[in-house]
Amino acid sequence: MAGKTGIADNVETFAPRVRMMHSRRVRCAFRAGESTFYPYIDEVVRIQARRNYSEVFVTAGSFTVREVLVSLERRLAQFGFFRVQRSSIINLGHVIEIRREGRGRYAIVLSDGSSVIVPPAVRERVEHLLAGQ
Repeated sequence: MAGKTGIADNVETFAPRVRMMHSRRVRCAFRAGESTFYPYIDEVVRIQARRNYSEVFVTAGSFTVREVLVSLERRLAQFGFFRVQRSSIINLGHVIEIRREGRGRYAIVLSDGSSVIVPPAVRERVEHLLAGQ
């Protein structure tokens, strides 16, 4: 039995690696003129199109980047972002509530208090994506 290690030894060896994996947060680069912003992905709440620019709303404010929504959508889809309108992308991790706003309209309320109005088909898709997370 000298060659065998105990379960406690395995846990002590493996636990720090698990903590390290979960403690790493992913950042994304956003170029804005002469500056580059590096917010954590989970701090980006939503992105709103402004012609050839996009306004990125993070938990601590916002900034404008010269990048179209299509490009941002492609880059961020893998991180749980979803395009809900022609001019809006939301981070599904920041969805707090979906409520009916009237006939055939729903508001997706985000953690920063903002909301985005969507049709029933988009609401259903967002609910499906949230249920799968």
